[in-house]
Amino acid sequence: MTALGVAYVELCTSNPRSTVEYFADSPGFTCAAQYAADSRTSVLLRQGEVRLLVTSRPATWKFLETHGDGSPTSRCCATTSARPSAPPWPPALC
Repeated sequence: MTALGVAYVELCTSNPRSTVEYFADSPGFTCAAQYAADSRTSVLLRQGEVRLLVTSRPATWKFLETHGDGSPTSRCCATTSARPSAPPWPPALC
């Protein structure tokens, strides 16, 4: 099978608010969509044809606690901070 392109890149983080703010402020991504349910939150950021999906969920927090931020065995990590106990921000980020 040949890859024809990349649909999106998913960044898993325990602090989605600061990750979204970083990509919105520095490289100029804009918020295209947001999904929040139970303990999972995802935000889709776009800049032209580039799409980043910033996701936070309990499995992410456990992985980052075990392996740390930027672990070479990780395929997708972003910034880390204290583990949130509820959905990480109010639903109106976008």
